[in-house]
Amino acid sequence: MPKGMPDSGGLPPRPDPESGRPFPPHAPGYTGDDKRPEDDRDRDIRLSRKPKPPPGMGPTLAWWRDSPKAGLSRAATALAMLVAGAAIVSLLNGIGLRLFEYWPTWLVIVAVSYLSSNPFNVDTVSAGADWVQWSRSRLRKTTYLKLYELTKIRTSYGGSDLYLDLYDSERGMSRTFAEWHRDRRIWDLVYNGIVHSVANGADIRPRDIGVLRLTNNPALRLRAQRREKT
Repeated sequence: MPKGMPDSGGLPPRPDPESGRPFPPHAPGYTGDDKRPEDDRDRDIRLSRKPKPPPGMGPTLAWWRDSPKAGLSRAATALAMLVAGAAIVSLLNGIGLRLFEYWPTWLVIVAVSYLSSNPFNVDTVSAGADWVQWSRSRLRKTTYLKLYELTKIRTSYGGSDLYLDLYDSERGMSRTFAEWHRDRRIWDLVYNGIVHSVANGADIRPRDIGVLRLTNNPALRLRAQRREKT
């Protein structure tokens, strides 16, 4: 533990809001990759696109922004899959590939490809020492959470995706784990806030504790001690 840092009961220290030090350790359960930002074609790393922190909060320490090419790549993948699916349906019905001779077929394929891929939508997630922020260009909406003031933590399935929902006293944010894991440093910052919030009494269920790999975390002991005192 750094000199002068108060005892945190076995938890990783909370980073300074301005300097971001000490940076949290790697959090468990990360499913993203560790490629360098400049090697990731789906990521826009131009400094001119770096998100500003929420009002009154410390500097941005980590961020991810969709590359414009990523949306086009999603659309192309969706289009290819739908064309292949339509071809299979056409062949199974014994009409060869004549299904593609009808313009409504292409209209449906293009429309579904667009709606499912959102090619012109840009997501941006950023985090500081004690906050996380998400913006979506299509909705022109930005929201943020105070990571060390979380009041409720939930995990749930939506279709085939596993979601992590976080709430502070004012706002909520729901994203898939794949979205939370777009950048390891963002996940490390978010997870440290989760751990400290659990220790401080945030509402979390046993199943969420398991999913987030908190079963043997000191946060649960500190949480129990807190409840005993009250």
